[in-house]
Amino acid sequence: MPDLSPGPSQALPFPFGSAGTAPRAPAPACAAAGHRQTLVEALQHQVIPALRERHPPPPRPRAESEALVEELLAGGSGEALIDRFLRAGWSFEALALCLLAPAAVRLGEMWQEDRCSSAAVTLGLWRLRRLLARAAELLPAPICAPNPARSILLAPLPGEQHDFGLAMVAEFLLRAGWIVLHSRPCHQKALVDDIRALRPAVVGLALASVEAEGEVALLLRLIRQSLPDAPPVMLGGPAIARDPDLARRCGADAAACCARSALRAAEGLLPLASRNPLPVRMERCVRSTGTGGGVPEPRSGRHGAPRLGRC
Repeated sequence: MPDLSPGPSQALPFPFGSAGTAPRAPAPACAAAGHRQTLVEALQHQVIPALRERHPPPPRPRAESEALVEELLAGGSGEALIDRFLRAGWSFEALALCLLAPAAVRLGEMWQEDRCSSAAVTLGLWRLRRLLARAAELLPAPICAPNPARSILLAPLPGEQHDFGLAMVAEFLLRAGWIVLHSRPCHQKALVDDIRALRPAVVGLALASVEAEGEVALLLRLIRQSLPDAPPVMLGGPAIARDPDLARRCGADAAACCARSALRAAEGLLPLASRNPLPVRMERCVRSTGTGGGVPEPRSGRHGAPRLGRC
C-alpha cells in the first residue's frame, strides 16, 4: 500500500490561513455591530449632508410658485427661492416658465377672486420684474448678433398697465437675436404712429382681459387701414391663455400663450413681414407718444416712450 503521509515539503490544503495553521475564529457579533453603527453615523452626519449641499433636490415648481406669491404679497423679495433654483441647475427658460410665469398668473387669479387688491397685484408684478431681471443677469445668454430683419414691437393694449408678460417675451426674443422695441401707447392712434415710425417686422400685443375683444378687433383694422405695409400682428397675454380662439376672432395673424410660444409665433410670422422690407428705424426709439401708466419698472427707459431692448 502506498504511503499517503505528507513529505517534508508537502502540506495539506487548508481552507483558511496558511498551511499548518488553524482557521481564524469569526469576529465577535458585538464588534461587527459596532462597525455597522459607525458606518451608519458617518453616512447620516457626514456623507449625506455633503451630498445634499452639492446636489440639492430639485424645487417643486407649483409649490414654489405658490410660496413665491405669498412672499411677494408679504413684501419679500423672493430672491432666496430664485437662488434655490439656480443651485439646482435650472436654466433661465425653466426658471421663467416654471416659477415666475405661474406666480404672475396666480396674482391675477387672486385679484379676480378678490383675495388681494389691485395695488398689491401691481407691486407683486413689479417684484416679479426684478426677479426676472436678476435671473437674466445671473444666467446670461450666449452673445447673439441681432438680425435687422428680425424686429418686433411689443406693446400692451392702450390703457393697460401690467406688462410683466411682455418683459418675459422680450427677454426670450433678445436671447434669440431679435431686435425688440417697446411702446406703451395711451391710445390706439399712438400705437399706429409708433408702427409707422419704427417699421418693425412683427407687432406683438398683450391683452389682459377677454372683454377687450371688440377693442382689439377695431385696433387691428385701424392698423391695416392706416398702414399699407402693415406688419403681421400676434396677440398674447392672459386673455389668450384663457381663450386661445380670441386671436382668430379679432383677425390677428398669430397667438401665443407663453414666452416660448411667442418666440415660435414670431418666427413663423417672418415670411409675412416681407411686405414691409424697410429696416427698423431704431433711431426713432426715443420719440414720446403718451404718458403711460403703472409703476416704474426695472431696466425701463422713459415711461410711455418707444425704446429698444428689455422692457
